[in-house]
Amino acid sequence: MRIIHLAQLPTFYHGTASAWWPQIQREGLQEPFLCDSLEKAHYYAVETDEHPMVLRVTAPDANLLRYDAAAMDEPVLALPEDRDRAWEEAAQQHPEWMQDGMIIVPPEAWAVSWKGVGSCWYEGIISASNFQRIE
Repeated sequence: MRIIHLAQLPTFYHGTASAWWPQIQREGLQEPFLCDSLEKAHYYAVETDEHPMVLRVTAPDANLLRYDAAAMDEPVLALPEDRDRAWEEAAQQHPEWMQDGMIIVPPEAWAVSWKGVGSCWYEGIISASNFQRIE
């Protein structure tokens, strides 16, 4: 397992409905999808509700970041060419991930979807001390 120090992690954003704010403050973000820009977070928030909310998030444990297969299959506010390039690079760097001519990216390889479409998800709970409402 590769250890990633928190200082090396990018800035994460999460968008959702503002109606969830009281519950999120109490219970934290539970297995949230995270993205690389305010624009994407706002897009996802508006898709959820007409009263969007965006959070700036710090991942408390980098080992719980996961590959976002759904976003890689249907990129949002990302270029399919960037996604394809990320898959190609991953296949070159990890030939063991190739099966029957397709790349099977393991869940812990979150950097592949981060590079390809600017998103990943967190397999855990992110407490209120690790996020800030910014929109």
